[in-house]
Amino acid sequence: EACFKIRDYQCALTQAQNVIALDSTNAQAWRISGTISYGAAKAATGDAAVAQFNNAIASHRKYIELTGATPDSQNALVFIELAMALNTRGGYEEALTQFRTVVAIPVESRDIYAHMGRAFGGLKEFDSAVAYFEKHKIWLSSQPADFKSTLTAGELDGMVGEMLYSKGDHAAAIPYLKIAYALDSTRQETALQLALAHHNLKEYRAALPYYKKRIAAGLGERGWPVYLNGAYCAVAVAEGEGVAAPVVDGTMFWAAARAR
Repeated sequence: EACFKIRDYQCALTQAQNVIALDSTNAQAWRISGTISYGAAKAATGDAAVAQFNNAIASHRKYIELTGATPDSQNALVFIELAMALNTRGGYEEALTQFRTVVAIPVESRDIYAHMGRAFGGLKEFDSAVAYFEKHKIWLSSQPADFKSTLTAGELDGMVGEMLYSKGDHAAAIPYLKIAYALDSTRQETALQLALAHHNLKEYRAALPYYKKRIAAGLGERGWPVYLNGAYCAVAVAEGEGVAAPVVDGTMFWAAARAR
């Protein structure tokens, strides 16, 4: 705990792991291990981040198992970090369970409703995801003027647009996606979603500029559906009304784009 108090987190993690090696029933050591691993995961990337998130999940679960802890204002951080780590690793059902226990304390941790929206999105419960993103907006409006969210306005609108797009409500998705893209034109996935949303609505002239933007940003070897869809829209625009431009399924490409 001395290392933790002076914010020497590597020292604290090493000491916690040493304690656990000697006594695997030391709940406080598991709690410290979970919190430090969670912080390290947020600062890391790739496999290192995955390993730290997994350790945070395992450590906080062990702490709860050993103590029989139920969420309250004193230990809410354990449940928040567990939920956040689970959300990152795709454990959406358990993440929602933990988020709900925190809200029931009641503790409204920073951006918790947006994180719940992400979990619903991961479960493909798109209506619930949108509802929680909107709840997050309401919550934000009640915060002090100097409050800083972990999400930019562009990210939030982008997530709402993505959920609406994913459920097939292209017309409703477009205004949100346009706001997100206007605020951050580096959002290449948003440009692609805008292109596809307009394309699905047979708004070929509107779709074409977004295909061009996505192509200009560079595509990998799986990017052929973007070129093909853009070409179909270009032909439809050139030929005029009455020409249909089919939408090529690019599921493999979209999945690869997300992974990157």
